[in-house]
Amino acid sequence: MTFGTRTLGALIAVIALSTALAPTATAQPSQANGPAVYPRPQSTTSRPETVRIPATVNLVVADGADWAAVGVVRDVLVAAGVRKVDDRGSALSVYVGRHPDALQALGVKGTEGMGAEGYVVAVGTGRDRLSRMVVDGVDDAGTFYAAQTLRQLVQGSAVRGVEVRDWPSLRWRGVVEGFYGPPWSHEARLDSFDYFGRHKMNLYFYTPKDDPYLRAEWRLPYPADQLARLDELVKRAKANHVEFGYVLSPGLSICYSRESETDTLIAKFTSLYRLGVRMFVVALDDIDYQRWNCDEDRAAFGTGPAAAASAQAHVINRVQREFVAANPGTLPVQTVPTEYWGLNKSAYTNKLASTLDPNVIVQWTGVDVVSRKITKAEVATAHDNFQHPLLLWDNYPVNDYVPGRLLLGPLTAREPGLGASTTGLAANPMPQAHASRPALFTVADYTWNDTAYDPARSWAAGLAELAGGNKRTLAALTAFADVNFSSRLDERQAPRLTGDIDRFWKAWSAGNPAAAFRLYNALRQVHDAPGVLRETLRDPAFLADTKPWLDATGAWGQAALTALDMLAAQRAGNGELAWARRQALPALVAKARSFVWVGLDPNRTVRVDVDPVVDRFVKDAVADNDRWLGLRASTVTPSSSLPLYDSQFPVDNMVDGDPDTYFWGGAAAQPGTVVGVDLGTVRPVTGVDVLMAKDDRPSDYIQHGVVEYSTDGTTWTTGPVFHTTTEVRVDLGRVSARFVRLKATRAQPNWVVVREFEVRLGDNPVVSGAPEGDFPRAADGKPGTAYRATRPPTAGEALTVVLPEARRLDKVVILADARAEVQVRTGDRWATIGRLTSSYTALAVHGTTDAIRLEWKTGSPPPVVYEIVGHG
Repeated sequence: MTFGTRTLGALIAVIALSTALAPTATAQPSQANGPAVYPRPQSTTSRPETVRIPATVNLVVADGADWAAVGVVRDVLVAAGVRKVDDRGSALSVYVGRHPDALQALGVKGTEGMGAEGYVVAVGTGRDRLSRMVVDGVDDAGTFYAAQTLRQLVQGSAVRGVEVRDWPSLRWRGVVEGFYGPPWSHEARLDSFDYFGRHKMNLYFYTPKDDPYLRAEWRLPYPADQLARLDELVKRAKANHVEFGYVLSPGLSICYSRESETDTLIAKFTSLYRLGVRMFVVALDDIDYQRWNCDEDRAAFGTGPAAAASAQAHVINRVQREFVAANPGTLPVQTVPTEYWGLNKSAYTNKLASTLDPNVIVQWTGVDVVSRKITKAEVATAHDNFQHPLLLWDNYPVNDYVPGRLLLGPLTAREPGLGASTTGLAANPMPQAHASRPALFTVADYTWNDTAYDPARSWAAGLAELAGGNKRTLAALTAFADVNFSSRLDERQAPRLTGDIDRFWKAWSAGNPAAAFRLYNALRQVHDAPGVLRETLRDPAFLADTKPWLDATGAWGQAALTALDMLAAQRAGNGELAWARRQALPALVAKARSFVWVGLDPNRTVRVDVDPVVDRFVKDAVADNDRWLGLRASTVTPSSSLPLYDSQFPVDNMVDGDPDTYFWGGAAAQPGTVVGVDLGTVRPVTGVDVLMAKDDRPSDYIQHGVVEYSTDGTTWTTGPVFHTTTEVRVDLGRVSARFVRLKATRAQPNWVVVREFEVRLGDNPVVSGAPEGDFPRAADGKPGTAYRATRPPTAGEALTVVLPEARRLDKVVILADARAEVQVRTGDRWATIGRLTSSYTALAVHGTTDAIRLEWKTGSPPPVVYEIVGHG
């Protein structure tokens, strides 16, 4: 559904549609020296010459050169049109590995003095007028990364001369598959190792929480078929210079004091060592360290957090001493402590710091489990607490705590210089492996060169890479990623579309109708993005990962376009079309909210959500339509003493009239916890209706509480109490109040979700008449509700709306599917002002009126009245 032709013509006859519908520009990453390279190199120097790649080249491979790098270079040359290599008569020589003479001929310094994984790439023409490309690394990984840089520099058959000198900021850079929920598939992992290699990520931790052999059944050896799959993963990782880290999580059941338990753990590690794994982690996160799994541990270590640290160190030290030391090439063991986040010293961290082998590396997530920022000062404090080397387990873009959301935005707020005080950073991705890549691209960029990292630029480059050079695909991908952008790290919701909407409302309120065309262009991209991506994106796995979110994005785009069309129609004075569009909105919004994903529990679906910017625009458009119809604007302000769990679930959702949106408090209710509303002024109140909890959190509500009300917010009157009900419906008679709230009277472990908080008011119009129906809904200020007659009307029957007080009206607006004469009352006299002509009828009134009446036409079907509004 798009703009009606009549609406557009009435709005702006002078604006050409072709101009209004021009594609929105999408930022393209660029670099003055030629194609942009990501991760961003430490140093790039342009050269004046251009090197052309002929059909035959001389490929010179140094002794001992990394063959994975050679393979990348060969692929690059073939993609550039090379048909024959190793031809010594070629005008272009390509060198892989140590070739100091080739670098010297180009006047380029070698890799001397660089650290591990450093490399040089040089493209140019020497004084001998011979063209050369050189990829040379400090080590095999460096040569491999040099080849990956060449892959980006060579686009087409002509390459700008360039010298790249590069090395990583962080020693370890990669991914920890450590989320709750469906693990990555075997194929997704294999493909991801190729992706990691292309982006200079050198670390992967295998620790999906739902792999029983890692956690619940950690003692069991792997069956042969699963061990073979692990073997394939390890080999693919090594081929991409990715260290495969194996993480075992025994904390749910281990008896620390039984030596046989540690023997079993070491045996499990040994089976992986035989496959080529050299990095091992003992993870003890997300367990109750106040509870022992066996009585022997209480006798051996005592009780409390410090005792738990002693027990854990006992096992980890044995692994370091007996397994790592006994197996050549094995890296120091790592651990995820039970207190794996925060900055406070504790009995646990003190004991762990003093008893853990000094070589053990501690993994830490930052100030919080999901840290909005990570600074050098925070890392220094954590290092002081643990007194061990640290590796950052960065919980982004993991979404297991908000499984209905895709987190497609960039990594943000990680301070440059973290590599000086940590061993590295591993990002925890989403269960959707391919959908994690827009964020992981930026993780790779940051960890390789943290001082040059720019989140917005890196994000645009990652999307451009995923789009594969297709501008139409990139525009659609950018629109889709924009409405799936916000996270704990960066709570801006759909920043690009938000800017478009903010500019629209500013221009719209100033009376500029052209604003509708500009916003239409942006919303059309949101609506069209799923179809464009399905047609053009060359990554079927990304499309499979994102399917329900693509569906939801397209549906929200449709709802937003319909809301915009409603606004355009009302601005053009076409009330019938505006009402038709408004009537279509509830079904469109319901469809947008209908898409689900199978989340943490395979037997339960999770509703998918996009950034609520689009939802908010629809609600704001409806509010604007309310004002245009003459409905009284709501002055209700919600509040709660609870902290907000996430910006996706603000308190405003309690009073938006939509039970599918909700406020979610981020803490358990305690005695005195309140949620409530401020009506703006003291008004007559007859009752309160509050809807709490939601399908996947059925216990998140105030389980024991009381209704209170006040005229000043200081002195409160106690109303009825309630217990263990998610729907609080209370009649108060008729009281005067400005503030109304629910107050918890007992402590509970559950958080609180409030879907709707509605106060029934006693100063609305009084509706009566015949036939029978829900009379108040004909004039309740909510066009989404309706009086629906139970039967066809008979002669003489009518619906009467008595206003709270007589007032001067200039117009009566009626939204109804009915046949009737419209009358108004002045004093004791009724006067006919017209009849219903369509679902939207506006009739002029002159004078003071205290009542409006619809006198039904005999023989008409059962009338439906959505709203009767008196303008004055």
